[in-house]
Amino acid sequence: MELYNADCREILTTLSGIDAVVCDPPYGLSFASRVWDHFVPSVEYWQAVYNAIKPGAHMLVFGGGRTYHRLVCAIEDAGFEIRDQLGWIYGTGFPKSLDISKAISKQGDIDGVEKWRGWGTALKPAHEPICLARRPLGESTVAKNVLEHSTGGINIDGCRVGSEGQRGRYPANIIHDGGEDVLNVFPVNSGSGKVTNKRKTHQSFGRNGTFKQRAHETDYSWSGSSMGTTSRFFYCTKASPAERDNSTHPTIKPIALMRYLVKLITPPNGVVLDPFMGSGSTLIAAHYEGFDSIGIEIDNDNFAEAKGRIDRATKQSVMKF
Repeated sequence: MELYNADCREILTTLSGIDAVVCDPPYGLSFASRVWDHFVPSVEYWQAVYNAIKPGAHMLVFGGGRTYHRLVCAIEDAGFEIRDQLGWIYGTGFPKSLDISKAISKQGDIDGVEKWRGWGTALKPAHEPICLARRPLGESTVAKNVLEHSTGGINIDGCRVGSEGQRGRYPANIIHDGGEDVLNVFPVNSGSGKVTNKRKTHQSFGRNGTFKQRAHETDYSWSGSSMGTTSRFFYCTKASPAERDNSTHPTIKPIALMRYLVKLITPPNGVVLDPFMGSGSTLIAAHYEGFDSIGIEIDNDNFAEAKGRIDRATKQSVMKF
């Protein structure tokens, strides 16, 4: 494992032969007034990533709902193929909306208060898009590229959704946090049987990469020819207080989610790159999945926090400058 406290553009010029990229770059939303979130990485950044990875290597990049188009255009303009868009759906999220009636009231316009009561300026955030991109193949076919570079495919069977010991469902481009608010959105499967509202267990990734059962107090169970709801894609816990490890980073991602994404696109014995390391979740996830990794973070405070989290999680990280 290698960690760099530097501008990723400088470090990327020294790297080559990277197998996969999983990262959560700035969204350009000035989140929590953080300086590092004032921009969306431009073509220059993704060209540097492009040159550091193998032909056929995949990349998973989180984006913001309002600025995702800028992110994806920059990635595509850097030479990548846009392969898909994954959606991470979550039940938590605080709406950052202006109460228009209260704003009018502060201006002293009493007549306008009632007319615009209940109006705001934003919806509650409940999903983040994830761009799945790939550097073009270096060989004429995927089969030849995989044999030559070990890159070009995604780990379907390794990321199937289901209980341990079962083959599981084909991985989809929807991922959710398993929260009650999200599960209740999905309809119950059609078929003969009876719908009951009772405690039911769901699957999530355990620390060793296997699925484990997790309970929800209220959810739909289906007794009959079909069982459960259509929410059976992938269940990912929210970042727990223990998982946050006293992190102050405002956009920390759950380790289980990052483990799934790392496992999805990294070939056996591959190296995972995160050029926007943040709090270090990608590198911790890579360690748990048995992959080597490289993390780059320009912000000094974020780097120190990531270094501490990674050290505690792995006890064997190597810091480079």
